[in-house]
Amino acid sequence: MFLNFVNNSLPTKILSSGIISYNFLRKKFNKKKVILLGSKKFKRKIKINKKNNFNCLVVPTALESEAEELLKICYNCFQINDKINTKFIIRLHPKIDKLNFLKKNKKYLENKNKIQISDSSLIKDISKSKYVLYRASSVVVEALQQGLIPIFYHDEKNYFQSDALWQLKSRLIIKKTSELVDILNHKKFFNKKKIAEKIKFANNFYTPL
Repeated sequence: MFLNFVNNSLPTKILSSGIISYNFLRKKFNKKKVILLGSKKFKRKIKINKKNNFNCLVVPTALESEAEELLKICYNCFQINDKINTKFIIRLHPKIDKLNFLKKNKKYLENKNKIQISDSSLIKDISKSKYVLYRASSVVVEALQQGLIPIFYHDEKNYFQSDALWQLKSRLIIKKTSELVDILNHKKFFNKKKIAEKIKFANNFYTPL
């Protein structure tokens, strides 16, 4: 939706998955062509007990290189401060060969109390987490719908817009491991009002079909 089309290649109808993209597209294209369809990814908020829970869900895309990069960031957090009271729960994309990934990265996964590769459902992973670390995965929207605090890893080598939450100005952004350690050390989180605002944003990102 960031591309500029010539007139003869413009679609006759443009379907949007939520209010966020609907409003953006109506500014860019003929308003009459944009239709709010919704998405099956819309999820109602469920009641989750996050008291004293500072775990971080990590959601890489299908790129194995990205999964390895995020894994190393998690591992290096404990190299900086091994007393961080956080477990990283890494949820691999289904297209990544999990057994091969485990074999290649055995060094970083020796302590399951600190870094764990998930075998659970997404909602169970979300229920065990306070934060969600991501780069380009849209799973962050579903995590945000359930009240997790998003932490965007801004890879300065990547010149493309990859952040699904690029319109959410109040998200946490890190460029290096030490910044993630700082967030986890100080247990940075938002008050209930700010969390509610972010859930509202996520609910507008995907709307019901």
